[in-house]
Amino acid sequence: IVRYQSFVTSTRIAAPRPGPKTAHSHELPKSLIDAPIYTRLAALNIPPSPHSTDEVFLRRVSLDLTGQTPEPDQVRSFVTDSFPDKRARTIDELMKLPEFRHFWMLKFGDLLQITSARLGDGTGSYQTWLQKRLTENVGWDVMVRELLTALGNPRDSIDGGPANYALDGDTPMIQAELAARRFLGLRLRCAQCHNHPFDVWTQDDYYGLAAFFAKIDRGAAVQGGGGMRTKVGLNPEGFVTHLRTGKPVPPRLLDGTPVTIANDQDPRLALADWITRPDNPYFARATVNWVWAQFFGRGLVDPPDDMSAANPPSHPDLLEALAHAFIDHGYDLRWLIREIATSDTYGLASETVPGNEQDLRLHSHHLPRPLTAHQMADAIARATQVRNIYARDGTTTQQRAIEVFDPATPSTILDTFGRCPRTETCSTVGSSPLTLRQALLVIGGDLVESKVTHLNGYLSHLMELNPQAHEIVEFLYYRTLCRPPTDDERSHWSRVLHESDSLRETAEDLFWALLNSREFAFNH
Repeated sequence: IVRYQSFVTSTRIAAPRPGPKTAHSHELPKSLIDAPIYTRLAALNIPPSPHSTDEVFLRRVSLDLTGQTPEPDQVRSFVTDSFPDKRARTIDELMKLPEFRHFWMLKFGDLLQITSARLGDGTGSYQTWLQKRLTENVGWDVMVRELLTALGNPRDSIDGGPANYALDGDTPMIQAELAARRFLGLRLRCAQCHNHPFDVWTQDDYYGLAAFFAKIDRGAAVQGGGGMRTKVGLNPEGFVTHLRTGKPVPPRLLDGTPVTIANDQDPRLALADWITRPDNPYFARATVNWVWAQFFGRGLVDPPDDMSAANPPSHPDLLEALAHAFIDHGYDLRWLIREIATSDTYGLASETVPGNEQDLRLHSHHLPRPLTAHQMADAIARATQVRNIYARDGTTTQQRAIEVFDPATPSTILDTFGRCPRTETCSTVGSSPLTLRQALLVIGGDLVESKVTHLNGYLSHLMELNPQAHEIVEFLYYRTLCRPPTDDERSHWSRVLHESDSLRETAEDLFWALLNSREFAFNH
């Protein structure tokens, strides 16, 4: 990477892994995603891992698409399915479920930072709008245009949802930073006080972008519905002052193009036009990169919201090809999600083979990722058949964690396992190891213990059927790890259960141990 003043460029130098050329373990595919991945691995003499087992793949894709682990019957049925298209077919079926919409609402809610802590009473209408758009599979370009240009009453349950976007950020500068980060994958904050030291952006770029948000009027209000409601309107006299020159700044696109806006016009319309144009060099790439990170734990450019000139992608050709295909498919998020989930690359095993042990960014194998907060909460509840209770506004409900959209809803397990508070930007995919606080909650707290021993939980109902020791082992492994026990695991635990003084207590110990295992806590 070479920098000089506000100029930045980079070139890639790679050395193949030394040693004899490694044969690939399976036929090299030719798809949009897999061809560049495997071509790069072959050039660097890095072998890919084999495909994951059916049990591992079903658990992985169920968690990534719906936030839920599969039921034992689903695992058994998937494994015995002999049709070659069963993985693609299962992905299509998962994407039709309401859990798919709920889980991806959480992801986009994190991206847009939808929370009552930032937006107040408009959060409900914002979430309703997001759910409706995702259900209708509206193009991402259309959604972003609605967000950037909406006016009106943010609390309006019918049309007010996207107007909440204009309330997120007290100044035009903050709004410009948020828009650039969320929709273009660019971090511009450093250019507020001086030219960006690690990227091409100057102060003129920063304030020129902020000028598009200068005419938003958040101060107007209307009476009704039990209180004052903020109404997003336009202030024809609004302007942004350049920090260095002290003069008003006209709107200017990030490509340096000045834009002339009449006093009575909304500058954001021109910005939305430019952002969602097919030839915009950032928009589609940023979206593709962000969605990729949801499936692999890291983007082709990582972090996903730092697509700077000094942070080049690991696979430039793949990023460009996928971005162009995304545009050609009308910015269809479901197409993009399916394209990634059905790729051979996504279906590789997480176990390494000789020669790819050190690879962390070339996708020669799947990198295990800790379950997200909502995945972990629902996985424990589903395995034990004891639902979590969430309290809000004086009421309590038993519901899935993926239906808890507002981070203001109190929850010890969601907070401990790191749900995005949405008060600051944060990643929706965890890649850090489990923390001591999390371990103390599941090992020493009542969270797992109370569900394992619950009188109406899964284990209590299982023991009423007087199962044999080997049946208990089989059932508990399927409930927790979504796979059968190995021969050694079955033999060991069957013997321990058979020799125990209390079959129930020993079964509880096994159940508890499985729920506290690393295999349960990770998506691999």
